This record gives sequence, C-alpha cells and structure tokens, in this order.
Amino acid sequence: MADRIELIGLEVYGYHGVYDEEKRCGQKFVVDIVVWTDFGAAAQADSIARTTSYVDLADIAVEVACGAGCDLIETVAARIADRVSELPGLHAVEVTVHKPQAPIPYPFADVRVVARRSMQGRSARDRRAQHDEQHRRAGGTEQHRRASGTEQAPAGTGNTPGEGHDGSGDPRAGQ
Repeated sequence: MADRIELIGLEVYGYHGVYDEEKRCGQKFVVDIVVWTDFGAAAQADSIARTTSYVDLADIAVEVACGAGCDLIETVAARIADRVSELPGLHAVEVTVHKPQAPIPYPFADVRVVARRSMQGRSARDRRAQHDEQHRRAGGTEQHRRASGTEQAPAGTGNTPGEGHDGSGDPRAGQ
C-alpha cells in the first residue's frame, strides 16, 4: 500500500541561479514535497514515531534551499530529494522546486523542476532497522520498540502477542 504525505507551498529564500544578481540578491523559492509511504501502523497507533513527520520534511527543504547557493534549481531539488530519501519507511519521494521570479523576459505562470527518487532497492527490513536506529538515538522508549515489533516483552509477562501471563500461550492463564 502507498499512502502519501504532502508538504505543498513551503516558501524559502535562497541564492540560486546562474546570474550574479540572483546570487547576490537572492529570491523566493517554493518547495513541494510528496512522499509515498505506508502510514497504516502510525494511524492505527496514533503515533508520530511510526510515520514521517512533515516538520522533518520542511526542515530538510529549508536547510538545503537556504544553504549554499547553486546555479541550478535542479541541483536544489535533487539535494532535497536525496536527503528526504534517507528517511525510513518511504517508498518514493518527489520534490518540486518552483522559481516564481525566474529571470525570463516574458510573462509566465511558473518555472519548476521535479526530482523523484524511488526506494525500491531498499528492503522493508532495512528501512525498519534504520527507523529503529534513528529512534533509539533520539531516546526511543522500550514501549515503542515493542509496538514496532523490534523488541519482545520478557517471556511470561503476557505482553507478547498470543502469550498468557504465565508464558503458556493462553491469554487467560495466570489471572
């Protein structure tokens, strides 16, 4: 299944372009990010720890777009897409960078480039391991690790699915 998270219309100010004036004065850019993921587990648990945060998406876009200037907005879009694609649990990402004040001497509605990355080569196990490692570094709780299936409760506690309180497998046992 592929659910989507979309961040549309993020306005940033950057110094990108091939002309000296663009690099000196800067201008507004608009960034759209769409990620394809499966957020069913996050929705069921109502847990931000199990999904991709749109705040993280915005942070990455702002860091890249407001960082070192590039000649091409293609470079900006590719850098954002590459950084976002490192986030765990994604199937694909699409980044659009709009340059509404592009130096074109004719009326135009929009100039934009789109960078798309697919994570088909990354296995679900690799993505989950990367997610769990990032969560652990951020001080993840034992409860989160159990909920994500990466750590089982001690035997006999009744907290492992299908296990009774006495470790017998009968959920009524030991009550």
